[in-house]
This record gives sequence, structure tokens and C-alpha cells, in this order.
Amino acid sequence: MGELPFGADFKKSAKVGDEADKASSRWVSLKENGDRVVGLFMGPSRPKKVVWATSKYEAYDAEKHAGLRVSVKHESLMGIRQNSGWAIKKWEFSDQVRKIVEKKVAKHGQKKVFEITRSGAKGDTNTTYDFEPMTDLMPEDEDDLIALWAIHKDDLDKKPEDFNYGANVQE
Repeated sequence: MGELPFGADFKKSAKVGDEADKASSRWVSLKENGDRVVGLFMGPSRPKKVVWATSKYEAYDAEKHAGLRVSVKHESLMGIRQNSGWAIKKWEFSDQVRKIVEKKVAKHGQKKVFEITRSGAKGDTNTTYDFEPMTDLMPEDEDDLIALWAIHKDDLDKKPEDFNYGANVQE
């Protein structure tokens, strides 16, 4: 039996699939060294108290998490530039990153589009993010983002399970 016409290397297919997952997600995903996103911040971040419990962050509950170290995470909605246009996505980041975001937005303005690049491997406690200012938001893009904002402005109040990722098919 001969080789299959497409070969046995599925790495390219996996990469395309991973990129499609990132594009369709409602979350900004900067998990690996070199991951990047192009977008702008859609208003101030929202802080939330969290604790590291059972190998993940959980929302802080005073009774349940007594004695554990409390940290602050921030969530912000971002307008993300994708091949197909703009999308509104949620990004969760540390208080240290929040301070950088606030300085960058104060310096460059609310309508500045940034390229954000992660420097640090997954799990690296010294991970940093580079915020490279790019262009100002174009008027035609602003109209698109205003329309998307009307739909997604309450997304900060939602949990991952609240997002509708596809229609339920009824028989």
C-alpha cells in the first residue's frame, strides 16, 4: 500500500486548528512565548480577588479560602483585530500588567491600537508583555467596534460557561 496523498504529518493541521480555536474564542489567549494579539482596550479593567487553590485560580471566598494568599486579577474587554475584522474579547491579567496598560493608554490615548506580545514560557513567573503602539483606530473600524460593544458590553459579567459557542440542535 502506498503513502496517503497528504502524508502522515498532522502538525500543520494542528497549527491551523489551534489558530482557529484562538480566533473563535471569547478570550484573549497569550499562553506561550511569542504569542501576540493586535487590539485596543475598551475601557478600564475590572479587578477581582482570587486565590491559587488546587492548581488553578478561583474567585476568592472568605470562608472557603481562609488562610490562603489573596491576589488581584483584572479583566478587560479588548477590541481584537482579526483577519475577518474586529472581535470583542476578554483578557485576564495581573495587577502588574494593569499598571502598564493604564500607563500606555494614558500616554497614547484610548483609540490607540497595540500589538501585545508575551515574553515567557507557559508557567514562567517572570513573564512580561510588550505593548507596541501601532496605529490609531480608523473611523470605519470605530463604527464596527461601537456596534460590537453594544452586543458585548456585559461580557465582563459572564463566566466562560455563559457564552453561547454554538446553537443546540434539536431533533
